[in-house]
Amino acid sequence: MKSIKIIPIQTAPYEGERGELSLAIGNFDGVHRGHQAVIREAVRFARQEGISSGVVTFHPHPRTIVLGEEAPVLTPLPDKIELIEELGVDRLYLIHFNKEFSTLSPSSFIQNILLPLGVRHIAVGFDFRFGHKGEGTANFLRDAGKDRFSVSIVAPVLDGEEKISSSLIRSLILEGKVEEVIPYLNHPHSIRGEVVHGEKRGRLLGFPTANLHCREQYLLPASGVYGVKVKHGERFYSGVMNIGVKPTFQGEAKTTAEVHLLDMEGNLYGEELKVFFLFRIREERRFPSLEALKDQIASDIQFARERLL
Repeated sequence: MKSIKIIPIQTAPYEGERGELSLAIGNFDGVHRGHQAVIREAVRFARQEGISSGVVTFHPHPRTIVLGEEAPVLTPLPDKIELIEELGVDRLYLIHFNKEFSTLSPSSFIQNILLPLGVRHIAVGFDFRFGHKGEGTANFLRDAGKDRFSVSIVAPVLDGEEKISSSLIRSLILEGKVEEVIPYLNHPHSIRGEVVHGEKRGRLLGFPTANLHCREQYLLPASGVYGVKVKHGERFYSGVMNIGVKPTFQGEAKTTAEVHLLDMEGNLYGEELKVFFLFRIREERRFPSLEALKDQIASDIQFARERLL
């Protein structure tokens, strides 16, 4: 797989590298099937015409600037780049979204960003909005293109009668329904982080765990125990992950994410793991004794082993 070229856009007007392009534009949080359809349309046109394909996206998420929200996103920037790259995109134009950028009118966005890029074709979702206060729509973009660039407005991707959306996927993850989001994303929800020292209670119980510290602000599933796949380097392991505050030990001050890898021994401290959530085993709860907790953990591992191995 070739490496995507990342080109930052810090200010408007854009004065950097340009060339004939077919672009997909959007925030693309989660890079779910609806987003994939938009990006694939831009790639399809580029290959048909023999020009470069690109994605224009925004960082940080516009709502953090416009609404002041700091909610975790489905895909922090490094994960988003990785998923977009897998779709065969040549270039990623990364707009630094700030207060100044949020005041650009739709017409200014077209004149100062899109046209200087050398755009020939643009693919957007049916509900795409852009410019100051979201005043620009997909139809506005199409009308503004006229003989300068063409526009594909991609229809929503449905699951039955339900529109696949980032908000739907977020709500399911927050309910712990990680298995349900896999067909919406075309991949499991995941987090990645560095293995750090914890309380070592898992080791005392006979089930050593890797305590994960996430540098990015990931959306964690509801507290509970999950069957997972874990990527370490180029190898994959099956595992059981606990998300929560460990109430049997009187509860922690904050939510932690700890994973027990099946059939794997060794010191992982300082190593990076990527964890893919496949299904929920049970909710987190307080047990009357350590023996009861140990029995339940053994049962969780057996359940996960039967489904994962």
